[in-house]
Amino acid sequence: MAKPLYQAVLDLREELKELEVDVPTEYKNGVKNRVYPQKCFDKSFDYMKENGELPNVKYVEGIYEGLVDHAWVEIDNKVVFEGTTQRFYDKEQYYQKRRLVKLVELDEKGMWKYLFQYQIGNGKPMYQQAKDEFLRSICMKEW
Repeated sequence: MAKPLYQAVLDLREELKELEVDVPTEYKNGVKNRVYPQKCFDKSFDYMKENGELPNVKYVEGIYEGLVDHAWVEIDNKVVFEGTTQRFYDKEQYYQKRRLVKLVELDEKGMWKYLFQYQIGNGKPMYQQAKDEFLRSICMKEW
């Protein structure tokens, strides 16, 4: 029997199956047929290490559903690679289903600079500023 967290991601992958799209083989480098619970940042970064030089591939950080921090990769502004499920999804449908909000988008070079700043202890000011602005914008709406 799968552990609860692992099973939850398997269940999510099944729930999102209808949103899956096919991508050219060259975009599948490093993609595995398994799930990685709570590894969205790591697996999005890993995908970029393998595929970041391909055209129109972007590393993205944002939030989903209950304001949970999340990372994913976008291809041609049409496809999302989800690192935890190791699947490719139609971007528009995926954003709607997961209620995603994009806060930071970086090409390969920008991602490496961003990661370096994080690793030397500078945090993620670009992400935090974007998240703070988003939260202020939803708090200011009339209910």
